[in-house]
Amino acid sequence: MGFSRSVFRGLLGGLIVVVMGFASSGDLPAQGTADYMHRGHGFVEDDALISLFRSVLVHANAGDWSEVARKIQTLDPQLDRYHTLFNVDAKTQLQRSIAQRDANSTARYLAEIVYLGMREEFYVIADNKMSDVIEAKSRLLRAKLYYDRVLAGNVMRRNAERHERIAAQFVLAEAALGNPALFIDLPIMESDLRGFQNATRAIEREIQSVYTYFGM
Repeated sequence: MGFSRSVFRGLLGGLIVVVMGFASSGDLPAQGTADYMHRGHGFVEDDALISLFRSVLVHANAGDWSEVARKIQTLDPQLDRYHTLFNVDAKTQLQRSIAQRDANSTARYLAEIVYLGMREEFYVIADNKMSDVIEAKSRLLRAKLYYDRVLAGNVMRRNAERHERIAAQFVLAEAALGNPALFIDLPIMESDLRGFQNATRAIEREIQSVYTYFGM
């Protein structure tokens, strides 16, 4: 799939939503643990990966490639980890696009890095066998943040029903984490590792149907 100038502008425009979302979240009252995942207010601080994504896109659009290269270099440990986990060499892809001063391809690979960050959260939750429900919910919320604030815009523009299916799978993934009497507004539920993996794999498939270059 080509990454058109209109899509790049769409990612830049989406940054406004990100900034507005973080600004408004600071005015929200503190939530109890029962509200942690359901109302999405338990994760109010800016995420480092989204912050970097936003900053690099702005610098790339301004033609400040030395700053783009500097910021991307800080991602080396993550990119090495993604290469090991998912066999995706995003580092080489990004280095090539930066050397060519190609803002469009840089935006493409940045979006892929955020997607890999989402996948890593899924992976860690499953690898830990969902043993710590609080941590698992926090990671799942971060994964959804990555989707909502970076990837969802293009999904919705191409296929609103696909976006709705992804949202539904996030709900199923959360339910699969279970509730060992920690969240008082939910019944006690056993965790369901297979159900979690099925839901998160469905999310990945739906996203890859739009971002067809991911993993290439």
